[in-house]
Amino acid sequence: MSGIIGVSPNMKSGVVGAGIIKAKMGQYQWDQDFASGSRSVTGVGFQGNYIEGWVNYTASTSNILRSFGSVKIVGSTITQQCTQFVNDAATSVLSGHFASTSDATSGTDGAYQKLALTSFDPDGFSFTNTKTGTPSGLHGFTYVIYYFGEMT
Repeated sequence: MSGIIGVSPNMKSGVVGAGIIKAKMGQYQWDQDFASGSRSVTGVGFQGNYIEGWVNYTASTSNILRSFGSVKIVGSTITQQCTQFVNDAATSVLSGHFASTSDATSGTDGAYQKLALTSFDPDGFSFTNTKTGTPSGLHGFTYVIYYFGEMT
């Protein structure tokens, strides 16, 4: 997905043809039992500066949405935050992370993965995942990555 969208007054266009932004939607899937480590998503086609995304538990029709978050970079400062839905009645806000999961197969909210962006790369982005407990099950991080020009 890409297109032309107006630029807000608090953004400076760094792209030829003011008002042009770049956007692409994608999904990264993984099994929650992956060890903590560094991961990269490539194939975006440009270097973004803003991501919105959500984690869903792809093997279930209930409690599908696990978290919704965003991350942006202004200058060299990365700001990220997500809301994690640990069950139908409770939420928690995680600063310093753009996504989080919980283990819907066991109902144990002490078993999850947290994702933290480390960089916007020329063809995608990189992040670390931190595993807590013994989560399991296939999850997907669906994202929309944008390039808005220079953000202030």
